Amino acid sequence: MYITIKKSNNIDEKSIEAWFPVAEEKFSKICEELGIIVSTNANCYIVDSNDSDLINVLKERACNIDEFNFLIKRLDSFDAKEKNTFFASAVATDAQSLKELINLTYNTHCYSVISDFSNLNAVGRDVYLNEVGAATTKELEAIDGRAVVDELMKFSPMKVVTHYGVLYQNRNEPEQVYDGRHFPCYYWQSEIATLCLEAHGDQEFIYMPCQSTSIEKALIRLEVVDIEECKLSFESDMLPNKLMEFISKDESVTAKVNMLNDFSKRFKEMGGHESQYFEKLMAYIRPRNLYEINALLDHMHEFQMFDGIRSAEEYGRFMICDSGHFEYDENLEDYIDFKRYGEQRMNNECGAMTHNGYITFYGSSMKLQDVLLENLGMTIQNTDRVHQMKLYMPLIAVTYDVENDYGYMEKSYDSEEISSHELTKYEEEILKAIEKRRLPGEEQRGMMKYYSERDSLNAKVSKYEFTVEEVGGELMWVAVFTLNDDLTEKELDLIKSEVTGQASELLATVNSKNTGDELGMEIRRLRDEKQALQNEQASRQDLRTRLDEMMRFLNDLPCELTEYEEDYVRTLLEKITVYDDYFIVEFKSGIEIQIDE
Repeated sequence: MYITIKKSNNIDEKSIEAWFPVAEEKFSKICEELGIIVSTNANCYIVDSNDSDLINVLKERACNIDEFNFLIKRLDSFDAKEKNTFFASAVATDAQSLKELINLTYNTHCYSVISDFSNLNAVGRDVYLNEVGAATTKELEAIDGRAVVDELMKFSPMKVVTHYGVLYQNRNEPEQVYDGRHFPCYYWQSEIATLCLEAHGDQEFIYMPCQSTSIEKALIRLEVVDIEECKLSFESDMLPNKLMEFISKDESVTAKVNMLNDFSKRFKEMGGHESQYFEKLMAYIRPRNLYEINALLDHMHEFQMFDGIRSAEEYGRFMICDSGHFEYDENLEDYIDFKRYGEQRMNNECGAMTHNGYITFYGSSMKLQDVLLENLGMTIQNTDRVHQMKLYMPLIAVTYDVENDYGYMEKSYDSEEISSHELTKYEEEILKAIEKRRLPGEEQRGMMKYYSERDSLNAKVSKYEFTVEEVGGELMWVAVFTLNDDLTEKELDLIKSEVTGQASELLATVNSKNTGDELGMEIRRLRDEKQALQNEQASRQDLRTRLDEMMRFLNDLPCELTEYEEDYVRTLLEKITVYDDYFIVEFKSGIEIQIDE
């Protein structure tokens, strides 16, 4: 929801409108812009909101911005019925502080709001469900809803009429979850890991990856100066157990927090699918320390794993029959020496058999040499095989800026193609635009980040990006590949298809209505601008046509007009608007003249 907020009630204080709840990075920017100093005291003032229910509770209220953000995070997860109950209970209990309001978000199951008494049986079932939390279908069918409502009305210690409905307190007793200083654990968004800091018997929770300000605020609430004064524990369903073991071995709390945050950032960029792939890779490689885990993360895409393959014959059979590299005819199976082919490939690869299957490494980084050699007996060779490959494509551009008959540039609704020769003048601007459109997470692998197959192509192509180059006086669109090994003919066809596919996805993104996509929004803005210009040009063209007609009409007049002529007047005038003390004459040329009486 949109909130208008400022530092204090001072009339001269700057206010801003911002969407709440906000993540920590945006939270810090708001505090910096308003000059809010992070503390546990009231440090902001709520001016207004687009949520009328919220503003009725908090308008013109000084509060702590961290508490306020936590409250809105809680409300962000509520459905309409829960919000209705929350605001009704806030009114009924006359909740004055953010502490009380935050605790109410944990106690909506203690209250029932009835706004329609026409079907007491259905109302009673809702009251029962709200009180017990969950029930089976059979249990609900056996409930006498009217009797539940009667009992609620009879024994409820609180009965308050609000504009949300009549609020009753049920058998559940409200409890204090938030003590006014230390926030309870609450997962607002998907997090990689949860860090718990404990000091003086109190706890604070930090959700990884985090900004440094999250840790600073936790220390303030715990009333400690140094994080080393805290007892630390952490858990994660996203990070590999082996990684968590390595982190926990470090004696320094600061080092543990920094490592956990760094790895959380990396795994968040990877996503769930790649995290599962990396955990499987760790089972193959068995890294022995955090240095090797980091190196493995840097080069994870340069491996290819063949689960369940434990012999040269099985490897050879898979490559010939199932890999797609060959057109296999099962009628020729008796004539194929799968074992020999498998051995031949293995002799030319950096690979090894493990208890999980066969694994190959196409990279050349010596950071992994020790762990690969000692754990799997693999020796990295041909460290100079990393090389570049480029695919060139024609670059087509169009413009809507055209020169008119008078030599001036104007917008046109008909596009005009710019030749690849002329585009060379705009090479620098195009390169800047390409760089601007790069997305977070593309630094390491470029567009290969979006290649989802775990095959030899993924392992061989370390990275590829789009750019432009001048070739023979023409500007060309270029895909630049960094390769760990030469591509086969089939792999080359596959990567060409991938490049074409990603270009198609880009066009689909541009045409989509996803308002969160910056490129799509920019294209739609330009299209709207184009449409407005087209309308404006059409209007100008219509006016020009009318002026030409009038000029032809006046030039064709046989003599000067000295008296009223109906046909001539109708040709010249669009309309006459008469007012009490004046009238306006509008000519078809668009000119207006006011004549006062």
